[in-house]
Amino acid sequence: MRNLRFVFEKKGRAAYLSHLDVMRTFSRSFHRAEIPLRYTEGFNPHPFISIAHPLSVGVTGSREILDCDVLTDDANLIERVNKYLPEGLKTVQLSDATRKVNEIAFAKYQLTLYYDNRDRLLAAEWLSSLFEKSYIPVMKKSKRGMVEINLAESIDKLKIDVVDDAFGDELKLSVLIKASPAPLNPRYLIESIVEDDLRPDFVRYHREGFLDMQKQSFV
Repeated sequence: MRNLRFVFEKKGRAAYLSHLDVMRTFSRSFHRAEIPLRYTEGFNPHPFISIAHPLSVGVTGSREILDCDVLTDDANLIERVNKYLPEGLKTVQLSDATRKVNEIAFAKYQLTLYYDNRDRLLAAEWLSSLFEKSYIPVMKKSKRGMVEINLAESIDKLKIDVVDDAFGDELKLSVLIKASPAPLNPRYLIESIVEDDLRPDFVRYHREGFLDMQKQSFV
């Protein structure tokens, strides 16, 4: 038995699959590829599959992590799994899961902000000033109800660029979010923008991967 770590992409329409849907999809793909997995015991056995810090619905990712226990040493596991995955899900790397998931210290996101009729340069300047503050209040839902948190405590590094796009100018917001105990949902970055004129009309969220405490790529 080997404890393996698959790195996979979640893009396109697959972004709208829930975490449970992704888990079921991979489980079925392993089954159809005839890759034996270790299962739990009891009346309702299920495979030992886990995904690190699952993405929210609508968020894409290029370096997502799935761990599982495989009862074979066969080669070409990536090709065999990909054969039965739907469009938008694709495994891109495979290794032994030698590092613990709790060693993940940061999650790297890129947000693309679209504005219909606003000055992007002005928005970029104002947003840069906002996210440089030491206290950025935002409301977060918790078990105790809505509570105010300081978003700045979760941001390690943030950069905003204005880029040319086929549909006009857009803002690219690259941010490194602390991942202990879990990465904060990047949508809170947008919710912290209280000025209506500076809120984007549409936002795309993409997670580029995870880093360890030394800010090296985690696999």
